[in-house]
Order: sequence, then C-alpha cells, then structure tokens
Amino acid sequence: MRGPEPKAVDPKRKDPKRKDPKRIVAAGYDLIAERYLAWSGLRPSAPRRRFLALADELIPAGADVLELGCGAGLPVTAALARGRRLTGVDISAVQIGLARSNVPTATFVQTDMTSLERPAASLDMFFSHFSARVNRRLVAEAGLEIERAEVVAEPEDRHDARFLWVVARAPDGAAAGDGPSTGSATSSSGSR
Repeated sequence: MRGPEPKAVDPKRKDPKRKDPKRIVAAGYDLIAERYLAWSGLRPSAPRRRFLALADELIPAGADVLELGCGAGLPVTAALARGRRLTGVDISAVQIGLARSNVPTATFVQTDMTSLERPAASLDMFFSHFSARVNRRLVAEAGLEIERAEVVAEPEDRHDARFLWVVARAPDGAAAGDGPSTGSATSSSGSR
C-alpha cells in the first residue's frame, strides 16, 4: 500500500471545510450591503411599493412592529417606523449598521430570524416576505392568524424572485400589552 492509511472520520466532529449556511448568508449580505441598498432599497420595484402601501394601511399607528430581514432599513423599515415602535432584525451586521443610520428612531437586533423567539400572543400583527414554511412557523409561534397572503414577484436582472408576503394579526382580544389592542406587528418587510 502506498501513502498513509486513511484516517477514520469521527461523525460527531464537524468538517472545518464546511461552512455554516447562516454565516455564509450573513457574510454575503455584509459584502453586498451598499450595492443591495442602491439596487433594491433606493429604487423599490412596483410590487414592493404596492405591498408596502398595503402593510402601511393594515398596520395601525402606535403598533409595536417586529420586522424580520430589515436589511438597510429602506424603504420598508423607514415607512413602517413612522408613528410605530419598530424593531428590525437582520442577520447581517453591515445591514444593521446601515439601518441604524437610515432609521434612527427604530431599534435593531442582529440575529438569524429563524432562531428569534417571541412569546406567543406578544404581537398583534405580522408582515413577512419569506418562505411559506418560515412564515407559517413564525405566525403560529406568535399566536397570530393570517389576514392576507400573496405571492409577489420582484423583478431582478435575470428572472423574477418570488416571495410569499404575509400580513397576519392577533385574534380579537389577544393583543400585546394591557387593555385594548394597540396594533403591535411583526414585519418581515422585504427591505432586503
């Protein structure tokens, strides 16, 4: 036999050559944050503007809004933060830095949205543009009911990207906070 014998691989040990997909996504958005903002946030598509108008209409003033995938905060985060208490969540540190500059009245958290935990019935609304599986899980965990769901095609260079946008709200009497509903909301807006 020539060369060294192959070593046994411990199945419990992670391969250092394999990358964590979440770290890859975060690093990718960190690298393209400025370009992505110029391409998407500063010149939003007609479908994005239409759904933003719908969300702005459905999420009442004074609402607590949790926006998932806030990106650099434009245009959706800035619009939803007007007259509302908004917390934006994004996996990219660079995107969060841009969002803090673009929407100084909002609060921002850098984390993976799929690992974000919210107590059931802590929100009154949810607005999202992520996958159906992720949307269903987040809506269910927040104790909300879907009010509107629509597949929206975002025009891109080579083909349209399709997103399931969802607006959901808490059942009557299950609003966050004390007393009557103030219209709290979760939003995964498509700012990205």
